[in-house]
Amino acid sequence: NQDSYIIKLDKNNNHEDEYTFGVFDGHGSEGHLVSQAIKQFFTNCSYFDFNTKSLIFQIFSSLSNIINNSQYFDSIGSGSTVVLVHINPEKIISINCGDSRAILITKNKNIISLTRDHKPELADERERIEASGGRIDKIYGMGPYRVWFKNEDYPGLAMSRSIGDKLAHKVGVSDVPEIKEFSISDVDPLAIVVASDGVWEFMSNEEVRNLVMNYAYSKDANLCAKTIVEKARVVWQGTGYAIDDITCVVGFFNE
Repeated sequence: NQDSYIIKLDKNNNHEDEYTFGVFDGHGSEGHLVSQAIKQFFTNCSYFDFNTKSLIFQIFSSLSNIINNSQYFDSIGSGSTVVLVHINPEKIISINCGDSRAILITKNKNIISLTRDHKPELADERERIEASGGRIDKIYGMGPYRVWFKNEDYPGLAMSRSIGDKLAHKVGVSDVPEIKEFSISDVDPLAIVVASDGVWEFMSNEEVRNLVMNYAYSKDANLCAKTIVEKARVVWQGTGYAIDDITCVVGFFNE
């Protein structure tokens, strides 16, 4: 498994709790090293780094620079997704770069998508990649759409944004995250689920929501996350495909 994750608690200047949840799905021969380095980077960040969008963009620029210039691994063909959910007493801030995903489940069982999957076939992502000299295609018409050099059969990255992947970034793959903010008072939250695409590839948001609701009373986040991972593994086994990396973080809100 090349994934890494983070669950981090900070105390802000008002002595209030702020949480950061993240999942980093590494890929490529050294993807596990990339995702571990990203985990360490965000472990060293504080609540202050998530105060404004401009700060978030700055720390992602710093992160990319660190990953692409590491002396411990080569990111030319390896990289990682980054999906983060930062929660302070007033807001839920989602930060996404890649095809991992975060959802919020409300107390009345509604689902709010905190992120969108950065896939190459999305209209705005395709436009950027093709304008940069890349092309979007499947392998022999099968599997997911991937990013290639216009006249070459590489690198074949199956997402349109990532950290690392220096080769793919030459043809429009981006390291700029998408950021969304939600007022806690507006969404009436019950739980968040942050997971790599090993969960989302064959499980819908609704299926994950239904599993989470089984733990709405006990709020046993550890058992809930384990149940989602085990269910995802069973679904993968049933497809006949090799099982993807599966990582899931669940957080329940206090009253």
